[in-house]
Amino acid sequence: MTKPIIETEFFNLYGMAEGVYAAVIKPGCGAWSNSGIVDLGDDLLVFDAFSTPTAARELRIQAEKLTGKKVKYLINSHYHGDHTFGNQAFKDTTMLSTMITRKWIEKHNVISDLAKEQEEMKQYLDD
Repeated sequence: MTKPIIETEFFNLYGMAEGVYAAVIKPGCGAWSNSGIVDLGDDLLVFDAFSTPTAARELRIQAEKLTGKKVKYLINSHYHGDHTFGNQAFKDTTMLSTMITRKWIEKHNVISDLAKEQEEMKQYLDD
């Protein structure tokens, strides 16, 4: 890959083709998986929202700054949290996924015991 066009605390942003960008995470810095940005001409699309709202907010800021457009669409490739837990940074956009992905997000990504979730996440990160 070539040199990143933007470096943030959470990811490096690379130009892939005209209007197409890859946000590649910096391991151990608060985001898991990768993301993408596509300038559709009139609209702006983000593909996957990372694993944390903080990293997702930074992704949105950089996408909008880079293109001069507001994000209109967020695509969730699948339900895993490393692709969807940043969705809240895009709550005012149109979120797109398959019907099964939406169903599994609603079924599997509910935090019923916040304290337990925080402890498990702390243990996971410490490991």
